[in-house]
This record gives sequence, structure tokens and C-alpha cells, in this order.
Amino acid sequence: MKRILFSVIILFSLNLYSRADGIVFFHGTFAEAKAEAKKQHKLIFMDCFTTWCGPCNRMARDVFPRQDVGDFYNANFICCKMDMEKGEGLDIAKTFGVKSYPTYLFLDADESVEHRTLGSKPSENFIDDGKIAIDPVRNLHGLTERFNKGDKDTAMLKQLMSITSGIDNTLCEKALSVYWNEIPEYQIIDQPNWDVFSNYETNLQSPVFHFIAGDKKQFADKYGDEAVNNALYGKAATEIRIAADTKDYGLFAIATNFLKSCTDKQINVSAGTNSLRFYRKTDQWTDYVNYADDFLGKYGDNQEIYNSVAWEMVSNSNDEMVLNKALDYINKSMKLDKNYGNSDTWANVLYKLKRYKEAEAAAKESIELAKKEKLDYASTQELLDKIEKDMASSTK
Repeated sequence: MKRILFSVIILFSLNLYSRADGIVFFHGTFAEAKAEAKKQHKLIFMDCFTTWCGPCNRMARDVFPRQDVGDFYNANFICCKMDMEKGEGLDIAKTFGVKSYPTYLFLDADESVEHRTLGSKPSENFIDDGKIAIDPVRNLHGLTERFNKGDKDTAMLKQLMSITSGIDNTLCEKALSVYWNEIPEYQIIDQPNWDVFSNYETNLQSPVFHFIAGDKKQFADKYGDEAVNNALYGKAATEIRIAADTKDYGLFAIATNFLKSCTDKQINVSAGTNSLRFYRKTDQWTDYVNYADDFLGKYGDNQEIYNSVAWEMVSNSNDEMVLNKALDYINKSMKLDKNYGNSDTWANVLYKLKRYKEAEAAAKESIELAKKEKLDYASTQELLDKIEKDMASSTK
């Protein structure tokens, strides 16, 4: 009887974990994982993922099953996986502010965040994340404590910026501000400080940004025109996207004004697509169309860019003027290279314009192109079904 009971206990314990060559994931609730972490005096490693996230799937396929990854993570953590769009994952995403995937949380049994990272990465970098997480001198919790106590060591500040960039941008900006206060102006051109500027500075109105922009030639002589353009104009292009998502008219004006002197095509294309995003997000469709005409007149040299703009228009507006302009753009896209992608957009535009007969023909042609290109056409088939349903209703 004792032998049977002992066997049952062992089987129950094994069922709490997934069986794998690499990371062995705990099977149970978050509360059970915390209890296990407390019992074993370990941190919890939590892989916060979604089923549709490509980088999440790559990590699950290529990194988590590795022996070296499993050896380290199994020895040091209670490892959990949580789908952020299901069950407990919904509350966990809210509690810990998980908005990007994959996010990796390193928690103690009391839910304190000891460390946090994100993104798909090679196995050696992922193991390094775990090593930092269990080091109170280098992990997010430890560095934040030092910073809040007034530590201004520049090496520590760079570590903190490296960890918080893209994860806690407010803290990263605070650390950067303190860092620049410790650096004399004449040293900004030095490699370590140029790297800090390139990697972490985003404020187009900061004294350091103005200093480098005002002495651009000196920096270009040392680091090259491309690197300086990317560091200055590239940041401005990114800020336009942020302005779009936050509907910040002031930031949009500052960034677009700064970019007037930019001659780099790639950066100008990025800035242009982000500017269109701003006009869409702020529902300024007349400005959107006027800007799109000018933008595509300069950079509309391939089918993808015309298709991208047309799809954004048909996906977000029912205005007849906007839709007719989208039809003009998609015709130009197909003239450059007709394919499944732009022919599907073509069918959608015609459908929204209630030109059902033409939309039906376009959708059927698009499906045939998808078959030739061996692509999934389920969404186009759904569109065709809607078109035929609406055509049938209109004849009754």
C-alpha cells in the first residue's frame, strides 16, 4: 500500500511539469507556481506569449528545447508558460503591463519583478538573461534600487538603460537624463557616449540632440554620414510614428520640421509612411490624400508601397473620395506588378465602392493568383462570398 501511495505521489509531481529535453515547464496555476517557487527558493521564469506571435513560436521551437538552455533554466527557475490572451494570462498581462511578445518575467514568490526582458534571441543571449536575473547586482530590481537611491555611476546607468529600453521607457529616459548630466559636453563625441546617444536618446528637443545636430559634420567625420543620419533623422522618423499613436500634434510638427533637411531615401520613406499613419489616426483624410499624392509621386517606385497605402485607406475609410483615390493607387500598383496581394486590395476597394460585378471578377482573379503563388486565400474567399450575397440581395 505504501509503495502504491509513493508511486502516485511521484506521478502527481511529474504531471506538474511538461516533459521536454530543454526547459521543463511547470503545469499548474500561477498560485501553484508561486508556492513551488517559495518551496524551492527559486525565482519564477514566465514566458508570456500569444499563439499568433512569430518570435514566440521561434523561441518555443528553436531555443527552449535546447539542452544548454534547459540545464540552466531548470536548475535556477520554476519555468512557466502563459498565453496572454487566455485564462490567467489575461490578468497577468494587466498586472505586469505585458504589451509586447514574447515578454519574459522573472518573479519572486511574492510577485516582485526581479528582472524582465523581451524578444526572440539566440540561446546564448537568452541564457545571459537568466544569469542577470539571478544576480541582484545586475538585474532590473537591483539596478532600479541603486538608481532610486541616487547612484550616478555611469556604468550602472548604461546597464539600467540597456535593460529598460523598450520595457520601461520612462525609467530609461530618467537614467539617460542623469547620465548626460555626468558627461561633459566635449566628451559626447567619444565612442561610449555616441553609442549611448545612438541606442537610447529619443527626445528631439534634448540639449544633447541639439548639440549633435548643430555639430553634425564633426560627428559625421568620425562616425560616417549614414550612422549620423540614422541617429538623428532615423529617430525623428520613429517619433512621427509615436506622434501618430499618441495623437501628439506638437511632436509631429517638431519631427516633420526636423526631417525637412533629410536626403536619405530610406529614412524619408519611413517618415512618409509614419506621417500617413498620423493623418489616418487623427482622421484627417483630406490631408492624408494630399500627402499620399506627394509621397507616392516621390517614392512610389514599387508595387508594395502603392498597395500598402491603398490597403490602409480601404481598411479605415468609407469616404468615396478616399476610396476612389485608393482605386487609383491600386491600379498603379498592379500596373507595376499584379499579384495576389494587390489584386485582393483591388477587390476590396471595388466592393466598398459597391461596384459588385467588378469586385466579383477581381476577387475571382485574385484567388486564381493566390493559387498560382501557393498562398492562403481564405480572406479573399470570404470577401467573394459577401460580394455574391450582396449581389443576390440587390436583385431581389
